[in-house]
Amino acid sequence: MTLVTHRFDIQLGETLLKAGVLTQAQLSQAMWEKAETYLSLGETCVLNEWAPPEVIYTNVPQPDPALG
Repeated sequence: MTLVTHRFDIQLGETLLKAGVLTQAQLSQAMWEKAETYLSLGETCVLNEWAPPEVIYTNVPQPDPALG
């Protein structure tokens, strides 16, 4: 896993947590499963039926335009 992928998953996890999509326990479990299975955080959440794909996609963090 790359550092960029890890940061993306952390941002996505924080976004899903703040939106009330995931609980802290679900996020912790998803991060653990992600590390063990090499699936993305979003895939892990969908496979565990914690969130449908549409919710994951609408909460994907957008890049900061100031960073170019």
